[in-house]
Amino acid sequence: MKPFKIKHSLIICFASGLFLTACNNDHDDNSAVVVPPKADTSLYLQTKQPYQPQQKLSSYEATPAGYRAVFTELVARHGSRGLSSIKYDLALYNMWLKAKQENALTPLGEQLGADLEGMMKANILLGYGVEGIRQYGYGNETSVGIKEHQGIADRLLQRLPQLFNQASQQGKSVQIVSSGVDRAVDSAKFFTNELLKQQPSLKTAITPASYQSLNSTSIPSIVDGGVNRFHLYFHSLNAQDDLANVKTDLDKTVYAASLKYQDFEENDPDLKQKIKTLSADPNAQKIATEVLSPIFKTAFIQKIGQTGYSFSNSGSFTVTSPKGEQITEKGKGKNTIASAVDAAAYVYELYSITGGMQDELGATNFKKYMPIEAAKFYAQYNDANDFYSKGPSFDTGKAVTTDIAKSLKQDLFKQVD
Repeated sequence: MKPFKIKHSLIICFASGLFLTACNNDHDDNSAVVVPPKADTSLYLQTKQPYQPQQKLSSYEATPAGYRAVFTELVARHGSRGLSSIKYDLALYNMWLKAKQENALTPLGEQLGADLEGMMKANILLGYGVEGIRQYGYGNETSVGIKEHQGIADRLLQRLPQLFNQASQQGKSVQIVSSGVDRAVDSAKFFTNELLKQQPSLKTAITPASYQSLNSTSIPSIVDGGVNRFHLYFHSLNAQDDLANVKTDLDKTVYAASLKYQDFEENDPDLKQKIKTLSADPNAQKIATEVLSPIFKTAFIQKIGQTGYSFSNSGSFTVTSPKGEQITEKGKGKNTIASAVDAAAYVYELYSITGGMQDELGATNFKKYMPIEAAKFYAQYNDANDFYSKGPSFDTGKAVTTDIAKSLKQDLFKQVD
């Protein structure tokens, strides 16, 4: 791929698993902007917490006299999404069916079956008929996720009006790049589409052109410069998809760092031991009991993990589309429930995804299955897990979790220069 033109450009990057940083401001300043639904930040949804603006435009420090903005870069995670695949929901559904068969459900537990069916249906049809979603189903952005990126685009234009006005008038470019993962590409398209809706004159400035249309046939690629996995998918590079695209010494460094990171995540003994220690928290069994007791009868909970009482996401689930089609999603049987602790943790996974799926789930409600203190416990566990596997980890000198981002970091400095 050709290097970016680094003069007079605005760089917008969309990734499947990166942090989100954006220009936020008071969305009440402009009635035309898209406003994501208000999200309750006290529910311990961890990384599934829907994004909300944190500041009013009036609270930002003003540009000093004699200065003007000449460059901005946004690195954004994809918008709020559904479940990545049929796993926690189907495994719990198989366990629920067994409990139903044995008359081991409480009155609250009786409701769980319909809610699990609602969760699976919402995810199987996620994005169905929505312009800009290339392939409906698990892993897609929700309507909240779409509004998040539209809102970021609106607020960015409000925050830096002169910079964007100059883009089309002075031959500057607005460069869009993503990791290539469907929901990241779709997020970038919804963002870009909102820019063009608010400021049509930007059409000549946005590159590559493949991001200018929500049409599913407009597909950004490595070839047209719209996808850069070395910048934005560096945690998961592989020989099949990426080795042929190693062109520079920096590419080689990042590719090697990615393989090292993946080996660390899979095989590092310190990490394995730490995760095992976190999983063995003495409170885990107590919390699991607090989650499951209102749903299942005690005798059934005590059997979980015994012969005949381990469950997985095996089998399939079929729904009917709005057009009457029968659509079936098959599980892979890899996500297992071998203990009460596993079962309760799976309930949390479904609970945590609901914040970003409020429009799709309708009456389906998982809050009633998750005591708030239990949600706090699982959120803290996931945070700790991420800290060691993706964050500062054990030894900053190893830099295993940061070397993979060198390409993105160097590109930022190069663009600013």
